[in-house]
Amino acid sequence: SQLKQKLATAYVDTSHAPEGVVEIIDFADSTNLGMEHFYEAIEQRHTKPVRIAFFGDSFIEGDILTAQIRSRMQKMWGGSGVGYIEIAPETAGFRYSVTHRHDGFSRHYYLTRRAFDRQLQGPGCDYYTGGTGAWVEGTGTKRAFGNRNFTNTALFFKSRKPIRLNLIVNNRDTFPFEVQASEALQHICHRSEKPIWKAKWQIAEGDSTNSVFYGMTMDRDTGIILDNISMRGQSGTQIASIPLQLLKEMNAVRPYDLIVLQFGLNVATEQGRNFAGYQKQMEKVVKHLHTAFPQATILVMSVGDRAYKNEYGEMETMPGIKNLSLYQKNIAARTHSSYWSLLDAMVQMGGIDSMVATEADA
Repeated sequence: SQLKQKLATAYVDTSHAPEGVVEIIDFADSTNLGMEHFYEAIEQRHTKPVRIAFFGDSFIEGDILTAQIRSRMQKMWGGSGVGYIEIAPETAGFRYSVTHRHDGFSRHYYLTRRAFDRQLQGPGCDYYTGGTGAWVEGTGTKRAFGNRNFTNTALFFKSRKPIRLNLIVNNRDTFPFEVQASEALQHICHRSEKPIWKAKWQIAEGDSTNSVFYGMTMDRDTGIILDNISMRGQSGTQIASIPLQLLKEMNAVRPYDLIVLQFGLNVATEQGRNFAGYQKQMEKVVKHLHTAFPQATILVMSVGDRAYKNEYGEMETMPGIKNLSLYQKNIAARTHSSYWSLLDAMVQMGGIDSMVATEADA
């Protein structure tokens, strides 16, 4: 117990924060990667949207954590809808913040055996193909604030040949779109004066060998928009392989004010000490994203608590977790971005072995 108390005292710096609050550490310099831009964007939320891209691993899968963050922020600063949803991800069936249905699309992901072209991958390190009749549908739910009264919906895709698309809104109104061929990212957005609660995008006529699709959106033109971009099994380093040109094209139509990087669970080991290689790779990711989204604040979020059985068969926090979180802090410091420690927050809530305590309470 004395060792745990010593670790907790040394690890959590609460000298400048109100009780129970873990502060964001801003390492900004003249490159403007710090929090200032995001704070300015919130001040302008009544005239334009404040967009947040939340990249993460399975920790945010299903929108469980991010839905709570989105809901609270939208209650404070306005906005509605769940933002960006991929066409046909593994999480489509259990994301509680939106009823997400699809048919006729195939997923291409770097971890699968299906043919994968790195030059086509989108924000989630994947892409989807589908032909005539394929569709994707999002329905807002009442489980989170503001999800059933969005006003905008959009589709993101590429097509080397002309295609025809249909948008069906609220099971009632159909809007046809004739799309010309282009090698660049295409973006079709429909804005409605009346609230939308369901949007369905359908390929009315198209060839699956000449088109790739990335995602659809459900949001509005003001307030908070938070896009959950979860990547099961990833360490985050794969983001650097997303073509820079595609990300720049994404920034042209969907610029972000804040990019959160939540990774680490798939990197941590029980006794890991040196994560210098991982740190170097993630620094490349931050620079890659900053080049594509130069206006965006970038926030590195540390790995959370994770328990394991020690040599005595007792559950305790992995030593490697503590080391990794400090390397993640270094990532933010060396790239002059920002850092927030989820591990520190969990330690403050439940002690140095907060995950163990939570499991026991459950």
